[in-house]
This record gives sequence, C-alpha cells and structure tokens, in this order.
Amino acid sequence: MKHSTKRDLILKLFKDRSLLTANDVINKLPQIDKVTIYRNLTLLTSLGILREVNIKKGISSFELNIEGDYHQHFICKNCEKVIPVDVDIKKLKKILPKEISFSNIELNLSGKCRDCK
Repeated sequence: MKHSTKRDLILKLFKDRSLLTANDVINKLPQIDKVTIYRNLTLLTSLGILREVNIKKGISSFELNIEGDYHQHFICKNCEKVIPVDVDIKKLKKILPKEISFSNIELNLSGKCRDCK
C-alpha cells in the first residue's frame, strides 16, 4: 500500500479504537472528498486494517482490526449507545461444535444499558 496523507488522516481517527461510520469520517474530515473516504475505507477493510461492523441495519461502521481482539458490541435499544463486550475466544471455541472452524465473529447483543434500565 502506497503512503497517502489522506489515508493517514483517516486511520488516525481510528487510533483511539473508535467505531465510526463513513458519514462520521466525512464529518470529521471535511477537507477530504467523500469518494476518497469511501475508497480508503474499502481499501483499509480489504487489507484487514479496519473491520466492518454492522451495528445498525443498512449502515456499516468501521473500527481497527486488532489481531487477538475479539470484542463485540452491545447496542442499547433505547439510547443507541454502543458498548464494547469482551469475548473469551477460548470459551467460545469450547462451546462450538468440533467440526467447525471460524475466522471471524460478528455478534451484536441488544437490550437496555445501565442508564436506560
């Protein structure tokens, strides 16, 4: 992958482990045109640097794809807050049927957060 100042700016947004939609990135980086942002999100996802997460129906979110980090997401149905949930991969492997092998996990839990209970 060639070095790109615009790509570096996009990646910098994710360094704090943010979960962002393409529109979030567009709003945070108004100096970069939409097509460039979409193209770079697609490239970074295809290279495995970002991972695509489906929190809301029809809207992709993106976050850094960190090896060994299997956290998933809890979405509050009331306030729509997204809370990361750590997944113990060893425990997960123990409960899955022995004949399957997985390479990706996408698990979204929903309900009400502590503030909305």
